[in-house]
Amino acid sequence: MRRKPTVLIADDHAPFARTVSALLRSRFEVVAAVGDGVMALDAAAKLDPDIVLLDISMPQLDGIRTAKQLRQVGSRAAIVFLTMHQDDDYISAALAAGALGYVFKSRLSSDLTAALDLALAGYRFISPHAFANLDGANNGGSRPKRWLDHTRPGHFVRFHSDDDQLVAGWAEFLGTAIEANATAVVVGTAAHREQLERRLNARGLNLPAAVESGRYLELDADHILSSAMVGGELDANLLTQVLDEAVRQARVSTQNDDRRVVFAAEVAPSIWLRGNPETALWIEQLASNWVATNCASIFCSYPLQCFGRKCDRELLLHLCAAHNMVVPSRT
Repeated sequence: MRRKPTVLIADDHAPFARTVSALLRSRFEVVAAVGDGVMALDAAAKLDPDIVLLDISMPQLDGIRTAKQLRQVGSRAAIVFLTMHQDDDYISAALAAGALGYVFKSRLSSDLTAALDLALAGYRFISPHAFANLDGANNGGSRPKRWLDHTRPGHFVRFHSDDDQLVAGWAEFLGTAIEANATAVVVGTAAHREQLERRLNARGLNLPAAVESGRYLELDADHILSSAMVGGELDANLLTQVLDEAVRQARVSTQNDDRRVVFAAEVAPSIWLRGNPETALWIEQLASNWVATNCASIFCSYPLQCFGRKCDRELLLHLCAAHNMVVPSRT
């Protein structure tokens, strides 16, 4: 009989911990439920669980500090937070402490099992309200911490409610890359590229100079899609050739083989919108494999309208799993 993954729960509200235990019982083995971070560290050392499920607000040692100490002592457990806190600063702190999952208690029944499954597979999951800002709340006008590390390859996904939010995410990602002396490549429609140029210029970047120095390249998403079709099917080799050529151009123009290259692309999202999510997921997996073998990063953004139906839940999980990280958005 296959062994169930083991879970250690740390939450100072005992009735809630019992509710969580009951929810997980069919798929996971809850080896202990403790009431604070100190007890969690002790139980983790003794029980060696597959997952440690932490609340943030706990007596003696809060969840963030507990997660940091688990990493410091070399615990192999995947860390997932289950908390009431929904603002970006807490999410940022949890991810920085090594968490692979961040679930709102209000979304316990819908999100927790998926978050644990993805954490065991090495992927991050954040409750959809966190990365989509579906409630429309802002964060006091403060600039969110950037989680996109331009020093390492990565495949990131974000979710947007409209074109303005899409382009704003691109501008943050690519603008930061250009400022860090990386090369930014946008693969988008003409309308979105024009909006992006305006935002990057408003950010104070000298875009003509970035283009001339090879630090900013534009590719047309519609042209790439049409040129990568063979017999009505997308060709994997042709798609990867586009990525390879963009990286080659960036490095030739700068005469620097070590320059970081980052992409913001809407090829797969546009295919998803056309009613073919399976092909979009295939492209995202292809991109993940390409990122793993190249010194580059890819940033994707999907419209929330892709996931309006209950049956889209499984597709959403597959999409999150095809990326290294789900990045929260701001309104």
